[in-house]
Amino acid sequence: MFFLPFIIARTTFLESVRQPITFIIVAMAAILMVLLTAATGFTLSFSESGEVSGDNKLLLDFGLATVMALSVLLAGFIATATMSREIENRTVMTIVSKPVPRPALVIGK
Repeated sequence: MFFLPFIIARTTFLESVRQPITFIIVAMAAILMVLLTAATGFTLSFSESGEVSGDNKLLLDFGLATVMALSVLLAGFIATATMSREIENRTVMTIVSKPVPRPALVIGK
């Protein structure tokens, strides 16, 4: 029963990879990462003592912000599309009719 959300999450992940919005957002992230390398020239020789400094720090910060923003956007699109499609096709009724706790279904999705 402990692994039930993981099984549901695996199935949801395989369904979400087949959606075209996944490829669009991943391509948009790749394009933004390439374009961000030009933005690192605006650090104006700022140097900071630490492990990462100057241009590399700006590139790292922009890259992490891009990944975070686009992953939140992707998660929102996938979650709404998957749940609405399952409710519309009534496939969620077969899962709910089994002895599956509702929190496990929501966490898995």
